[in-house]
Amino acid sequence: MPGDHKLYCLQGASRSWEFGYREELEQYAREVPWFKYVATVSRPWEDLDWKGETGRVDDLLRKYADDWGLRPEETTGYLCGHPVMVENGHGILHRAGWKKDAVFEEIYFQQEKAPSRN
Repeated sequence: MPGDHKLYCLQGASRSWEFGYREELEQYAREVPWFKYVATVSRPWEDLDWKGETGRVDDLLRKYADDWGLRPEETTGYLCGHPVMVENGHGILHRAGWKKDAVFEEIYFQQEKAPSRN
């Protein structure tokens, strides 16, 4: 990758067999210095062989943003996935100093609204 650009990826799934391209991403992370990758499962009790990170991506976002030394004034965030994760991720990054125009999103689906009770 040209310049000092780096790419960091947190990928979450309920169970390890649900990841797309995990092996390839882990291989790239081993081969190139500008790419860091962490996979996490949110239901480790259903995936007893999993030895990696556990928890939801939004729970790990602050930890890895700090561990990787990501600074809001020079980092762009991209949140992609479940609408609640995206909403929580926005809040975490906003409280850490990220401006609205430095965080992009792609939501996989729209949640159904609960019926109103009158």
